[in-house]
Amino acid sequence: MSVNPTNLNAGLYYGAVAINPPGTTGLVVPVQVNITAPTSVNIAPTSLQFGYQIGATAPGAQTLTLSSPGATPATFTASATTTNCGSNWLVVSPLSSATPATLSVQVNPTGLTPNNCTGAINISAPGASNPTQSIPVNLLVSNNPLIQVPTGSLMINYQIGTAPPPSQTVQVTSSGAPLSFSVTTLPLSNGPDFLTVTPISGTTPQAVTVSVNPTVLAGLAPNTYAENVTIASAGSGNPAQTFTVTLNVSTTPMLVASQQAVTFNYQIAKAIPQNQTITVTSTGAPLSYSVTSNTTTCPGFLTVTPANGTTQFQGNQQSQIVVGISTGAISTPQTCTGSVSLSVPGSSAPPVVIPVTLTASSTPLLNLSPAAITLVATATSGPTQRTISLTSTDPATAIPFAATAATNPPGLTWLSVTPNSGSSPASLNVTINPAGLPAGVYNGSINVSSTTAGVPAQTIPVTLTIAGAAVNVTPSTLTFNQAVGGPVPANQTIQIAGVAMGTTVGATTTLFNGTNWLNVSTSGNTITVTPAGSQLTQGSYSGVITVFVPGAVNSPIYVPVTYSVGTTPPALFTVTPATPAPFNYQSGATLPAAQTLQIAGASGGAIAFSAVAVAPPGTSGGSGIVFLTVTPASGTTPGTLMVGLNQATVSTLAAGTYTNNVNLTSSTTPGVTQTIPFTLVVTGAAAPSVTSVQRRQLRVRGDCAR
Repeated sequence: MSVNPTNLNAGLYYGAVAINPPGTTGLVVPVQVNITAPTSVNIAPTSLQFGYQIGATAPGAQTLTLSSPGATPATFTASATTTNCGSNWLVVSPLSSATPATLSVQVNPTGLTPNNCTGAINISAPGASNPTQSIPVNLLVSNNPLIQVPTGSLMINYQIGTAPPPSQTVQVTSSGAPLSFSVTTLPLSNGPDFLTVTPISGTTPQAVTVSVNPTVLAGLAPNTYAENVTIASAGSGNPAQTFTVTLNVSTTPMLVASQQAVTFNYQIAKAIPQNQTITVTSTGAPLSYSVTSNTTTCPGFLTVTPANGTTQFQGNQQSQIVVGISTGAISTPQTCTGSVSLSVPGSSAPPVVIPVTLTASSTPLLNLSPAAITLVATATSGPTQRTISLTSTDPATAIPFAATAATNPPGLTWLSVTPNSGSSPASLNVTINPAGLPAGVYNGSINVSSTTAGVPAQTIPVTLTIAGAAVNVTPSTLTFNQAVGGPVPANQTIQIAGVAMGTTVGATTTLFNGTNWLNVSTSGNTITVTPAGSQLTQGSYSGVITVFVPGAVNSPIYVPVTYSVGTTPPALFTVTPATPAPFNYQSGATLPAAQTLQIAGASGGAIAFSAVAVAPPGTSGGSGIVFLTVTPASGTTPGTLMVGLNQATVSTLAAGTYTNNVNLTSSTTPGVTQTIPFTLVVTGAAAPSVTSVQRRQLRVRGDCAR
C-alpha cells in the first residue's frame, strides 16, 4: 500500500482498505494520513557588516542564528560565496546542521586592497517552506581608521512593577587614530522613544551609556520595543554604524541560561565527553521551570537532567541542569544536533532554546573546558584569572593550537589569554581586568584553532558585567506568626544600605503556597512588608521577596518569608542543655549556683539574640513572681547565658514549686519567641534540733517543812 500526498494541503485525511476474500465477510483496514505543513527557517540578523583597516587587527567573527517555529527542526547546509575581492575572504562554519543552530561567519582580509567587498552566506533547507535564503555580507577595506561599535543588538528586559533596568555601556573605538563622532537615536516601527544616550558626541575611545527613560517606561504596556542607535564620524573610512536596542517589557520574569550553546567533541572508541552543567537564573522573582531535550539527528544521543527545577533564591544555592551525551549508537564520523528547551509552565514567555552539537570523529579532537566564562565585578575590582583546560580526545596524541582573545568591539584591553600557542594538554590563563571600565555589559571571546586537519576551531564566549558596589539587606529573612482566626501580625520592614544616590529600589513577592497573604511597598531605601493572612487556614506558608537595586553587583536580592498560622514556629536557637536541671532551695540557706546555657543558631551562623526572665503566661499572685536572673541580656550566637536566682525574691517565697521561663528572641525574626522553662523547688527552714545538754547544781534555801 502506498500514499500519494501530491496536491494535499496540511491536515488529517481518512480512508480505508477493504479486503474481501471469496466466502468471507471481508475486512476493512482504516487508514489515517497526517500531512504536516513544512517548517520554515528564520535567520537573524538579515545582513552582516565587517570593517578592516589595512595593517590593523582582523575583525572578529560574527554569528547567524537559525531557528524554526514549533517543535519541528529543519536540516540545512551553509555555504559562502563572494561577488568581488577574490573567492577566499569569506568563511562560514559549520557547513551543515539543523535548527536551532548558530553559524560563525569570519573574514580573512589577507592580501585585500581598499575596496567594498560583497558576498553572501547561502542557506539551503530543502524540507522547509523557504528552502533557500541568502544573507548579504559586506566587508569594507580601507586605509583610513574605522569607527567601531559592538555588532549585534543590546537586549534589555524589564518586568512591570520592578525597578527600572540598569544602564548599559557601549564602547566606541577606532581601528587606528582617534575619531570624533556623534550619536543619534531612532525608534523603530513608529514605537516610543524610550532611550537616553549620553554623551551624544565624543572622541574614540569613548564609553557611551545607554539607559531607559523611566518616564517613558512607566507608560509602556507588555510588548517588545526597538530603537536604533547610530554613531557617525566624518573622518572614518566606513559609514555610520548602527546597532539596535531591544526592550522586552513583560509582566513576568524570564529564564536566563549561563550558556547559549553546548558543544561536545567525541573521538570514536575513546572516552565519552564529560557532562556540561548550565546554571539557570531568573531576571526577577524565582521561577519554576521544566526541561526537555530534542534530537534532530542521531536519535537518543542527548540527555538532560533534572526534568524540572526552580531558580535559586537562598544563599549560594544554584539551579543547574546537566547536559550529557550517549555514544553507544555512534560508530562513524558524523555531526549530531539537538537542543535543550527551558520553559515556565503557564507563562507566555518563549522558551529558552539551547542548541547542542556533537562532533564525532575518527581522529583526535580538542576539548575545551569550561564552555563559557561569566564574571560580575565592580570597576574597582582587580584582575581576575580564569583557567581553560585544553586537552585531546586521545591523550597519546598532542594537538597544536593557537589561542587569541577578542573583544566586541575590537581593540579593548580588558581580556587577554596566555599562552597564545602550544600543544595539548595545556592550560590557558585568561585574564579579565575591569579597571577603568564604566558600568555595563562587555562581551568577548577566547578563540582556539589548530593547524591539524579535521580539528574545528572553537570559541568560548566571555561576558563581563561591571556593576556598582553590593548593597546590604537587613533582615535577610522574615517570619510572621498568627493564631488561627487571630489578628494579622504587625508590618515588618526591610532596610537597604549602600544604595547609590538617585537609584530607585523595587520589590515584588512570590508566594509558593497560599494566595494574597503578603504585600510589599517601597519608600526610598525601606521596603514595608504587610502580612494579609486573615483568611488563611492553619498551616505554614512560604514565599520570597525579590529586591531590585539597579546597578548593584548583588541585585536582585532574595528575602525568604515564612508565615505560620496556628503552628509552632521552628526553633531559632539550639540550647544546651535542652532541659535545665531544677533549682533546689531551702529557706534561709545559701542560694544554689547559677546554671550555664550554651546558645547557638539553629541553622548555623551568627544570630543576634535577647534574653529575659519572665513568669509563665497566665500566672498571677505568688506564682507570677520572677525569681530568675539571666546575663547577658543580649548577644550574638554562639554565646553563653548564666541563669541564677534572685536572692531578694527567693527569700520571700514559701515552700512550694515555682516556674519561670527564659525567653529568647531575635531581631532577625520578629514575633518569634523560644522559651526555656526553669523550675524552682523551695523547702521550709529546718526544724531546731538539740545539739548538747549541760548539767547544773540546784541549791534550795530555807526550811522545806514550813
